[in-house]
Amino acid sequence: MTRGVLPWQSLGLFDEQQYKKNLRRRTLLRNRPITACCISPSNKLVISGTASGVLETYDLVNSYARSTNATTTTHSTSSIHSASYIHAQDGCIYCLVSDDQRGLLWLGGDRDLRCFHWDYLDAHLPHGEHHVEVVEKINLGCGETNGIAIHPAHNTIIVAGGDTKAYLYDYEYSKVVGALKGHEEYLHDVILDKKSGSLVATCSEDCTLRLWDLRNHQCIRIFDRKRKHRHSSSKRFVTSALFDNDSDFLLMGDGAKNLSIGYVGTGEVVHSISLTGIPSRIRAYEENVLLSCFDDSVVRLFTWRLNSVAEAKGCNKSVFDLAVSNDESMFVSCGTSDLLDVYIRSFVSSMRLRSQSQYLGS
Repeated sequence: MTRGVLPWQSLGLFDEQQYKKNLRRRTLLRNRPITACCISPSNKLVISGTASGVLETYDLVNSYARSTNATTTTHSTSSIHSASYIHAQDGCIYCLVSDDQRGLLWLGGDRDLRCFHWDYLDAHLPHGEHHVEVVEKINLGCGETNGIAIHPAHNTIIVAGGDTKAYLYDYEYSKVVGALKGHEEYLHDVILDKKSGSLVATCSEDCTLRLWDLRNHQCIRIFDRKRKHRHSSSKRFVTSALFDNDSDFLLMGDGAKNLSIGYVGTGEVVHSISLTGIPSRIRAYEENVLLSCFDDSVVRLFTWRLNSVAEAKGCNKSVFDLAVSNDESMFVSCGTSDLLDVYIRSFVSSMRLRSQSQYLGS
């Protein structure tokens, strides 16, 4: 028997160009990172958003039961597929933020700002439904939405825009009621001090964190992370921040891989530590602070004095987002892969949730 051209090739059934096109497409689809995650107020669902605009849900209750059984059998962390997935928008989903008081989930990304009802998501999506009604779709005209803060006492959300401003949007009257102007570059995040209800921090690519008084929309403090006469100053963009419980201090992460404590009263940085990656998210957790970083697979727990307490090594080489449940019984991390790590009262991953968005339209 001679080795020659395969019969299906000789008959002209092999389309090389189409094959290469399909291969590129599959490669693209399978390399869509999970860019945002959120836990429902009921702790029933984990919701994730991808770089391609896909919103996915994971039935946490049933997943945990299956994961526990599988782990007992195999002695390893099991992987659970999403229960449903929908193409929520064109472009990347940058943030998913829960308004627990009003039962809403807000989605920010490359296009419009959108919100959904948690009750509907809890009731329908665990059963595999692939369609969800958008409660409201808002075009602020600021390009992408990089961060969202919910005001607990007013019908207002504060949005970190892809231009240089943060926008105050009243969703009861469906209109922008103000803007925080002063940054020179786009914003990475916006954080509300929940104790005062009037203090907001904005993190920007211009290497500053600004504090704003919502009562008059004025900037009252500037933390400037630039270093004069140093070429590395451009790397010190501010990525994320978190106020302490007393509103006296805040933590901030910057592009030079620093985590710093700033004193709100003076706008001065009082202490900093170096990290192995660029901080991506800072979350409160059990009187301490959870920190995730780009280019680092480890989620770290720090005290407010920046002492390391615990580490959680996940499956993502770079962690983009962290979500903490209301009762702080669990947290979830996501990043460069198609997996989310779920930690339940432990810093060892209890289960892994696997995205199915790579199969959409394939």
